[in-house]
Amino acid sequence: MVEIKTSDTYEASFYILNGGTVKEIEFGKLQPNRRRKEGYTVAYKITIANVDQRYIQQWKAYQTDGSIRDFANARRKLKRRIEEVRRRKHFEG
Repeated sequence: MVEIKTSDTYEASFYILNGGTVKEIEFGKLQPNRRRKEGYTVAYKITIANVDQRYIQQWKAYQTDGSIRDFANARRKLKRRIEEVRRRKHFEG
């Protein structure tokens, strides 16, 4: 089992669907020139633990399979969790 850091919510939700667990979500501000290019001001890194090596190989080889509805629901839940953590960190400090 491997630990992965990614900023891609699609990749993170794929790993979560296949047994991975969210360990940590880190936030950081983008530089002004990146803000204009990307269209948002805050970037995040999601750390996912307990990811099997074969799922990493599948993701890198573009050979993922599964229900699109399950994938979309997992991504929606992940994005909600990111927003909850962001609000909590904003109010804490």
